Amino acid sequence: MNPKTELRLQKELERLKHHSNLGLRLSVAWEPGSNEPLSGEVKNNIILVYEPDEGKAVDTLHHEFIDYTVSLAIEPYKTVINELIKLLNKNAYKRKEDVVEGLRGLLLDIIDKERT
Repeated sequence: MNPKTELRLQKELERLKHHSNLGLRLSVAWEPGSNEPLSGEVKNNIILVYEPDEGKAVDTLHHEFIDYTVSLAIEPYKTVINELIKLLNKNAYKRKEDVVEGLRGLLLDIIDKERT
């Protein structure tokens, strides 16, 4: 692990935060090769960069910073949509239960008529 690369990533993140005034709670950790299928990700406000190559690590930092800040911008919409989906699911379930009870009543009426 190269401390120079870690320092470069930290300085680059500070530059991004300074120029954008976004992601101010973010920090960066360079963990080369520790999560092979991913180049990087954000967990608990830490940009984890897995790329062993310094140039690719910086590119990954940029990508994850932008992804994080864009995701924050759309978070309120995700929250509203998820609440709407919950409400629609609840209403759909109630309607289905009403239909099931209606059909059950109809079936019982048919069975009763056949008995008499």
